[in-house]
Amino acid sequence: PSFAFLLPLPLPLPPLFSTVLPFSHFFKMSKKPGKVFGRALQESEPLPAVIERIIKHLDEKGIHEQGLFRIQPSEKEMAVVMKKIDSGKDKKLDLKAMDIHASATLLKRWVRELPEPLLTYEFYDMFLATSSINDTVARQVQIKKLFQFLPQANFTVLRSLCAFFFRVQKHSEENMMTPRNISICFSQNVLRPEPAGGLSAQQEINQALEDQPYSQVLLEFIIEHYPKLFDDSGDIMTEDKASKMESALSAWMGGGDDAEAVEEEEEKKGKKGGKKEEKKG
Repeated sequence: PSFAFLLPLPLPLPPLFSTVLPFSHFFKMSKKPGKVFGRALQESEPLPAVIERIIKHLDEKGIHEQGLFRIQPSEKEMAVVMKKIDSGKDKKLDLKAMDIHASATLLKRWVRELPEPLLTYEFYDMFLATSSINDTVARQVQIKKLFQFLPQANFTVLRSLCAFFFRVQKHSEENMMTPRNISICFSQNVLRPEPAGGLSAQQEINQALEDQPYSQVLLEFIIEHYPKLFDDSGDIMTEDKASKMESALSAWMGGGDDAEAVEEEEEKKGKKGGKKEEKKG
């Protein structure tokens, strides 16, 4: 179902460098999944060891690099490295000898080639609709609720990625990668619509382009508010809690009064938590 009616007037398009996107940005070429690329997230190891190494390498050597994630290395070089990783030879991969932009592209490719995006097809419309919430705290509340419906592996990877993005944007005066620019590079990889039957490839591209400004606003907001959004989102989800949250989300998407009641309840919990801390002090 479409929730376009909840969205505000069209948002301004991102800077020019992001408006022309290659076909492959939206649709992956069908190929047999490897050991890392194109493989579904594993509950036992959501973030593959080689991807952890790449993030660490980018943290140490690339966080000050101007245009990180925007400068593309040669496709031939990337194909060779990806083949080595997918053949299980990633332990022999010398990241220190690799161009930093190649490492950044490997991370971007891994996220893009996941069979299902991190924010999942199921919650695509709901995540997109949060862009229509003008109040910062209210938007944080709704996004955190949606996070709790994500598979644990998806949430774990999302948290690791956004923590890294948050560190990158702290150096935006040097690397030029503000939350907005990072979201331009990653939003369509983290959140994209499920391919719809009956639509031509061009129609699917048009849909993705139409939604792109809203997905960028979402990821930009998540990066900017990383500390608030991920501080306590890892609570255990009981059946009772899931049922109540599902009802609240349905009410919110329908514009019902229950949504306000849920937000009031969240505020009460926050105040109670604050009082407990005062007593401890």
